[in-house]
Amino acid sequence: MRDVEMMIDQVPDSQVRLLAQDAWRCYQAGVHRSAVTATWTAVITDIVAKIVWLAEEDDPGARRFRDQLRQAQQQGLDGSGISAMQGIEKTLLDKAVEFELLDKVGARMLNRIREDRNLCVHTSLNNDNAVHDPGEETARAHLVTALTLLLTHPPLGGNRLFDRFIDHVCDARFVLSEAHLLANFHDRLRGRTRRQIIEVAAKHALCEGATDGRLPEDECADRMAKALLLFASRDRESARAATAKGMGKFAGLDAEQKLRALGRLGDQDFFWDSLPADQHDHLKALVADLDVNKRLPGNFADAWKGLSALLRVLSLTGSDQARARLPELENQFNELPQDRKMLAASDRPAHHFVQVVVSTLKKARSFSTGGFAGQALVRHARFLDLDSLHAALRAWGGNCECYYSHPMPNAAVELFHATKRLGHERITLFGEFLTMLPLDDDGSYYYAALAETLQAEGYTLPEPPAAEPEEVTA
Repeated sequence: MRDVEMMIDQVPDSQVRLLAQDAWRCYQAGVHRSAVTATWTAVITDIVAKIVWLAEEDDPGARRFRDQLRQAQQQGLDGSGISAMQGIEKTLLDKAVEFELLDKVGARMLNRIREDRNLCVHTSLNNDNAVHDPGEETARAHLVTALTLLLTHPPLGGNRLFDRFIDHVCDARFVLSEAHLLANFHDRLRGRTRRQIIEVAAKHALCEGATDGRLPEDECADRMAKALLLFASRDRESARAATAKGMGKFAGLDAEQKLRALGRLGDQDFFWDSLPADQHDHLKALVADLDVNKRLPGNFADAWKGLSALLRVLSLTGSDQARARLPELENQFNELPQDRKMLAASDRPAHHFVQVVVSTLKKARSFSTGGFAGQALVRHARFLDLDSLHAALRAWGGNCECYYSHPMPNAAVELFHATKRLGHERITLFGEFLTMLPLDDDGSYYYAALAETLQAEGYTLPEPPAAEPEEVTA
């Protein structure tokens, strides 16, 4: 029962949702004829609302339907108005198919609800004039069918929905919202449409498909890869099938495009399961040929873009699967300068990088590298245990290039909160860390924000040692 209630909560139209709730209450009360009638009312209300919405989106066919509907409404409850509205209702399922709200099979299934509704409200349709009783199972099945095939879905289908998905991903104000993306482009869609959306995401993520100028193709591909990973969290086999289908064009990409695709998806099993053997060999050669210390040409924006693409590939070193498939990854990662190692590790945090981050905290030779290492440590907080946290804090507190680096006082507070799962014992570790650091010029703790945070948690800090008085010479 809870499953049905959850589906009803997912109905986007508030008026249709109210009608579906009425149908469910009737079912629970054992009033099955009323449940079927309310279900059909929800169906026709939903179809009308969605076509009117399409009319407001300037769909020509939907505008004609809206005009016809308004004419019937203006005629009121006299005979001509009722007749006109009945004529519209008779065509609603066909209209739903026309506007891709349903497929033909779905329309046939919803037509059974319509037929049962007619039997429920028109006893004269029965030869013996007996009152029709649809029964408990039929009433529930009709409501579930309506919710599954129509009521929980957005007013778009087929090509309209694909265009809306691409528009969403290419939007200049795009933000990856897991709940929004899954609700509107996966969870509420019919199976076939859902698989086609996943194919669109896989094609762009792999091959940097055309965007008609809405966004640079590689940027769109980066966003599509994130969407594909979300879809894969719901349906990994469909993501695998979509990736395999997109591999047909992978061989024709240039080297830079292949490396960018590797950077997006190289830590996913469905990528490696779909990659042809010859392309696997090509990727091995491309990774082995990377110049990790190369000075990137061009202006700052272009150079940073090139560096980001390089580090995205080398961040795959943190993936056990990627290292097994591309043995050269780790060698190339180890050749990176310290600051680039930390940027790569921060790009794709992994347990494999924890010791690298701790080592960099200990050996950093500049404020810049120390700052990158501290930020990388915060990004890896979920992989830390008490021992590795202790080692990291000791390395940090023992290296002036780290503790004096500009981002580090704030990073210390962030790390404290990010390691909350480690419990009360970590508070002592941070207290010991704080007392390792030199004092500020006024004799107070240099990391004042961390000191305040620890005190707020009930930790008693020792008083900083008093400054020695200056010698007075006669």
